[in-house]
Amino acid sequence: MVTSVNIRQLRKARGMTQEQVGILAGMSKSQISRMESGKLGSPTTYARVLDALGYKAVVSYEDVRGGNNLGRDQILSMLKVYYLCNKESFGIERIGLFGSFARDEGGADSDIDIIITLAKPDLFLYATIANQLETVFNRHVDLISSKSTYPESFVKNLEEEVIYVS
Repeated sequence: MVTSVNIRQLRKARGMTQEQVGILAGMSKSQISRMESGKLGSPTTYARVLDALGYKAVVSYEDVRGGNNLGRDQILSMLKVYYLCNKESFGIERIGLFGSFARDEGGADSDIDIIITLAKPDLFLYATIANQLETVFNRHVDLISSKSTYPESFVKNLEEEVIYVS
C-alpha cells in the first residue's frame, strides 16, 4: 500500500520538489505537503501523484486461507471474519469452533460444530446465523448456544476442545 512516507521517498528519489509534483498532478504544493504528512490522500489522489512521479500502484493478493479445502485454520479464519462483520448487528458476544474440525480431524462428510453466545438469545436469530454459516461453509453446521444446558460430559469435552475466535 502506498503511504505518505512512500510518496515523499519517491518524490525525493526523482529529485522533484513538492511544487513540481503538484503541477504535474494538478494539485497545489500544500496538498502535496499534506499528502506527504498523511493528512490527505484518497486512492484517486495517490494515483494522480504516482502518475506525476512516473510510478503506478500495483496491488497483489495472497491466499491466506489455503485454497478451497476446508480445514480448521480456514474455518477459524472465515468464522472470525463472520464474527467481526456481524457481531454488532446480531449481538454476537462469542463464537467458537468445536468438534472434529477443532481437533483437525474433519473430513468431507463432517459437519461444522459451532458454539455461540448472543447478547439476546432468539430462536429465529440462531436459525438465521446457522443458515448463513451453512451458506458460507457450503456444508451442514450444528450451531449450539453457550447458554443452553448440556450433559456434564459434553460440557467437559466442549471446554477442552473449543477454539474461540472472539
